[in-house]
Amino acid sequence: HSFPTRRSSDLSHALASSYQWVMYDPEYWSQTPLNEQQDPALYMQEFGQLAHANGLKVIETPGRDLGLVPGSVCPETPGESLDHWYLRCNIPGAAATDADIVVVQDQVNTTNVAEFDSLYSASESQAQAANPQAVVDAEISTTYGSAGQMASAAKSAHAQGIYVNATSPAIGKARTFLHDMQVAGY
Repeated sequence: HSFPTRRSSDLSHALASSYQWVMYDPEYWSQTPLNEQQDPALYMQEFGQLAHANGLKVIETPGRDLGLVPGSVCPETPGESLDHWYLRCNIPGAAATDADIVVVQDQVNTTNVAEFDSLYSASESQAQAANPQAVVDAEISTTYGSAGQMASAAKSAHAQGIYVNATSPAIGKARTFLHDMQVAGY
């Protein structure tokens, strides 16, 4: 689960003892408060530290679209791609600092295997430099590409893990992707 607020009192009331993992997914959308969008590194750190202090494992999944946020502490420069912004601002490293798992939201690059692999590999390097114990996953989504393209992208990155975002209208595509990955030995 991810929670829109991260105060200690909110955390202790929101979680039952059966939860072991929490996810923080800051993106350029209404579910992330503007101040958190503008300084994702700070809030990922605070979230991770608070969760760990409460005995929870942490997954951080910062969106590349945070580069578009007005008033960002690390704004996208004119003509810069979101992939370049993500790496220049060390978003993967900031996510890994206080996380157990970092998910690289690379799904938009699914149909360009070289770009998918490039972003994942550079992100993994930044995350591992910040926290060698963090697991770094790549994200794919049924929103981008065919099942075969999803599998090609996932295999190209040699990711530590794959986070699959499957929308309900495309469950068949997700099943085909998972079958393709199983046949390939994953």
